[in-house]
Amino acid sequence: NDLWYTQIQVGNTLIDIPLHYGPADLKDIPLEGAFNTTLFDDSGHVFMAFNPLGGHPVYEFTYIKLATAEIDMTLIKAFGKAVIGSCDRNETDICKTSPIITCDSTKEPVIYIKESNETKVVLNDNCFVVEGSGPEIVRAADRLLLRLYGIL
Repeated sequence: NDLWYTQIQVGNTLIDIPLHYGPADLKDIPLEGAFNTTLFDDSGHVFMAFNPLGGHPVYEFTYIKLATAEIDMTLIKAFGKAVIGSCDRNETDICKTSPIITCDSTKEPVIYIKESNETKVVLNDNCFVVEGSGPEIVRAADRLLLRLYGIL
């Protein structure tokens, strides 16, 4: 199905994890900084934030949704986290009913999906910043996931 699969063990259960890219496809994506793993492990939820205005055309937003969905599924299935969809600003109708969250506005765990010409993952205390454009943002999301699994 044009996906790469791995399995991780959670307790006595093996969980199938589909990704769009395997480890060999992601080695060139930089992973910078450090993350507070205790904060992540102790929290029952993670905020998933993005810029609802973005500079993205419709096709670009498709990749943002795909990256977000892959991360969401992993957080729920493998880590047992509730995912709280959020915006980084209150400038659209959908954001009027969503939490407004940035990496600096809370000390709780945040994954920020950021459109950028550079593909990378930045770990910054309470925040994972997944950066890229088009399909590159999906590659960056998969790079983060392989880091969370301890694979890459």
